Amino acid sequence: MYTDNKLQPQKLKLGRVPKIDKAIYRYTISFNQVEHTRFYLFSNNRE
Repeated sequence: MYTDNKLQPQKLKLGRVPKIDKAIYRYTISFNQVEHTRFYLFSNNRE
């Protein structure tokens, strides 16, 4: 029987967990879009 507990930490370090990654990735993308739009509008209004 394989010891999954010993394999798991290495997997987490080498390849990240897809579920968490997708969530963080989506959140970061949406957040960056909001920040970018805000900055873009702000810099345009200054001119």
